[in-house]
Amino acid sequence: MNAPLEATAPEPGDLTPANAFAVWALYGRPGDVCAYHHGLLVVDRDPVVSKLSVPARQALTAVADLALAFAEAGRVLLVQERLGRGVFRYLAVIASRQKQAARPMSRPIALIPQVCIRAIPAAVEDLA
Repeated sequence: MNAPLEATAPEPGDLTPANAFAVWALYGRPGDVCAYHHGLLVVDRDPVVSKLSVPARQALTAVADLALAFAEAGRVLLVQERLGRGVFRYLAVIASRQKQAARPMSRPIALIPQVCIRAIPAAVEDLA
């Protein structure tokens, strides 16, 4: 019989930005706010016009996709704060527990097992 895997909160150095966002979304309290991007998301995610490096763009895309998945499930609210011409701060706010219970996740979040189980290492070195 296999020993059960222990679900623990990972150390900050073990996390990719997407994993860090997932931990925050799963364990944060209603009303907690996370700024997950500063810029113009549609441009910064685009492989043709983005000035971000490929690893940084991929990391941003992973976080933005994860934020949208949590928002579609009613777990977070997504907000944009205009900082200037073509510059926004993208925020996620953890929704009340009642709103979260209203809808199940519509699609699986593949990063959650990496976040909850320390046996699976995160690839942080790819982001350096």
